[in-house]
Amino acid sequence: MPPTLDLSGYAEVRGAWALGAEGTAGSMVERVRPRFTAAPGERVTVEVVPELAFAQGRDTTDEAAQLLLASPVGDLLDAAGCSYVRPPRYDTVSDYLSVERFHVDWNLPAVDLSLGRQAVAWGSGLAFHPTDLYAEVVLTEPWRERRGVNALKATVPVGPHTLHAILTVDDDLSPFASEAPALPGSAALKGTLNVAGMDLSVVGASAFAPGTLTADGLSRADGAWDSFAGMDLRGTSGVGWWVEGGWHVDDDAPDVVAGIDYSFQVLQNLYVAVEGRWDGTGVAPEDYDLPSRVGAGLDPAALGLDCALVDALASQAPAASTTGRARTTLGRRYADAVIRLGVTENLSLSAVTLANLDDGSLMIVPSVSATLGARTTLNVGAQLPAGSTGELHPDAGLLT
Repeated sequence: MPPTLDLSGYAEVRGAWALGAEGTAGSMVERVRPRFTAAPGERVTVEVVPELAFAQGRDTTDEAAQLLLASPVGDLLDAAGCSYVRPPRYDTVSDYLSVERFHVDWNLPAVDLSLGRQAVAWGSGLAFHPTDLYAEVVLTEPWRERRGVNALKATVPVGPHTLHAILTVDDDLSPFASEAPALPGSAALKGTLNVAGMDLSVVGASAFAPGTLTADGLSRADGAWDSFAGMDLRGTSGVGWWVEGGWHVDDDAPDVVAGIDYSFQVLQNLYVAVEGRWDGTGVAPEDYDLPSRVGAGLDPAALGLDCALVDALASQAPAASTTGRARTTLGRRYADAVIRLGVTENLSLSAVTLANLDDGSLMIVPSVSATLGARTTLNVGAQLPAGSTGELHPDAGLLT
């Protein structure tokens, strides 16, 4: 077979407006994400996906920094004479250009191998995936593709069953990542049995957590092996259903989701899905630390703070489980639902709802998608907080 090279991908312009926001309310993002796929041989494929992105207007990082500085941490910094200097949005090439995927695939008779930066998506859950070990949840950018993982992945088919093995290197999306630097690596196995029309998957993973810096910033606490076990069961009994759960060895409680979905013959199609989650490592609403959540991911050095208390920002880490892993949610009980109606072949309506059942807060995301021609799609949507004030519907009083 002669070598081939294919080019695909997309370009998009995405605008947003924050209702009731102080300062700059509007923002615009332009992204170009081409995909180059080369087949130099019959069994070898190389995929490269660079991304070029520019943004104007409202800066979510800057807004998060302002909220953090308005919290009690800000009072400490003011007392120390610290000042905030807004960092440049584009300082180096890596601020607007990245390589999101770069991997080589070998399709051998007994095993499929993939080496490089690639997407890894496990689990059957709708919004939450306890066994999706390398997931990235971006609450402020739900439309964005997840980051890739630097890994060697092997997939071995055994009749109707499948075995997956992954070795990662320098991975900060690992289920074992915490405030420590990127892990040197982790390993994961997933075996899937197809039995009686059901898929039963068992997942195991392990990594050496290198420990974290002590309070003086000079020494390192002893590292330790951390392990994970999980199970994912999916099938169809009139309606689609799934149950998925995961446990870290050092955690006191599991993270479990269960849900159902069904498609109705209404217009083009009506899809409905509902899911519930119990996260035993969450905390009660009175123990939520929303200011830390707002400041999660901020780089203290990038804020331009030049004083002895700059480490105070770094100490305001997001709420974590008992093992120190960063969290994407704070509570224990959640529910989420999706309704998607295909009105015509070119027009669909959808709504996604996420609810924190512990504090009664909601986030509703309605959207309309229209196909305009063969290569153009128009999407209009909103993110609407609702319900009681809480994690998904905060107010200014909860952030100070």
